[in-house]
Amino acid sequence: MALASALYKLIDPSQRRKGVLAILLVAFGSFLDFFSLAFFLLMLILIVKPAFITEHGAISKVYNSLQFQSQETFIISFTGFVLLFVILKSIIGMYISRIKARYAFTTGSELALRLLDRYLETDFNRFLHLDYSRELNRLSGHPIAFANNILLPVTTLISEVLVALLIVAGVAYYDY
Repeated sequence: MALASALYKLIDPSQRRKGVLAILLVAFGSFLDFFSLAFFLLMLILIVKPAFITEHGAISKVYNSLQFQSQETFIISFTGFVLLFVILKSIIGMYISRIKARYAFTTGSELALRLLDRYLETDFNRFLHLDYSRELNRLSGHPIAFANNILLPVTTLISEVLVALLIVAGVAYYDY
């Protein structure tokens, strides 16, 4: 909890809002990954056992409502749908990665600017006793390391926990 409090204090309110957006986008990307895997597994089941189309109620409803003439046509169409879904998911994933990277870089840059301001506002007596290489490392390395090694993994962890909770809630709802 102390780590969460420290993270909260380091990031300004505008970056927090952008962080929430990044978490939601990463969660959306995780949902897309989940559904692409589910569609792929369903596609394999349909290829191995075409009779599954008529045996499973939801798939049978889709098959009948779209008025397919044969199971082979349905399987080929479903395979095309899965291919398009995976391509779309990959394109969306690239944009999500770009937004995450921009968020991390912007946050790291703002932290570096705040550290630079603090460094430039030090009094002369303290300035004489500072270790230049240590201060340079703090200014240039720590903010980006913070963004890459703490901020991005935390956003991913939060989004994955959110997805896991929603999946567990969905399974619990389905079972009861």
